[in-house]
Amino acid sequence: NTCFSVPINLCSGTTFTASIQGTYASVQWLRNGQPIQGATGNSLTISSLGAYTVSIDGGSGCAGGLCCPLFVRESTDGCCVNPVCIPITV
Repeated sequence: NTCFSVPINLCSGTTFTASIQGTYASVQWLRNGQPIQGATGNSLTISSLGAYTVSIDGGSGCAGGLCCPLFVRESTDGCCVNPVCIPITV
């Protein structure tokens, strides 16, 4: 498996939801490598720019170790506000 990240363009004042599938004992979302307070569910509503990852069951990355960061950047020519499910693997 190979993972890749497709940047998400976010317009000011908009949000979108990233989610993981499955049932886990513990989930912790991180932004720019730092835990997001209270972000411990299977989905996360994102409204800030940054690199998002998720730690599952106390591991350093997604289940199986194949979680790519989700890069959220400022939109300059359009917005992507569709739900996003990570990890994306090929």
